Amino acid sequence: MRLTDIDAKLAEPRSGASIGLNIISACALLAASAWFVNNVLSSRDAELAPRIVNSVVLEPTIVLAGKPFKAHINVTLNKLCPYEVHWSLVRPDGVEVVKVIEPVKPAPAGTGTQDLPVSDRYVPNSISPGDYKYVSEVYDQCPDGHTYTSARQAVALTVR
Repeated sequence: MRLTDIDAKLAEPRSGASIGLNIISACALLAASAWFVNNVLSSRDAELAPRIVNSVVLEPTIVLAGKPFKAHINVTLNKLCPYEVHWSLVRPDGVEVVKVIEPVKPAPAGTGTQDLPVSDRYVPNSISPGDYKYVSEVYDQCPDGHTYTSARQAVALTVR
């Protein structure tokens, strides 16, 4: 059998060789498509952060040194992980004047968009009066061994 005989067999629209080649091509295309879709969908979940901070609202925004203020935090939780909050006050020139690290808190009850329980935060007595920015970072410590960081910056706070 010569090469031209094979070409002639494949060129016939209803020959067994032509149908076999079409079936093999369709199976290869289906397998490649399934592999691609699987990789796209599995990587989408891997890159999803466990916590997205939507907003931080301080109440009141004018406080006295040594007195408490409240941080109302709205988040979207995609994973439930214990977390640790670090917050600080930063002067307008960018100098961090105080940093507070709160103890690790248990994971919230459910996923989705929600307001976290409000807790009192205290401005230390040693802080001079002036305008500051409240900066917070949250470290989600997930059981899979990864720690994810989410931050929300530039919430104005005045100390009198």
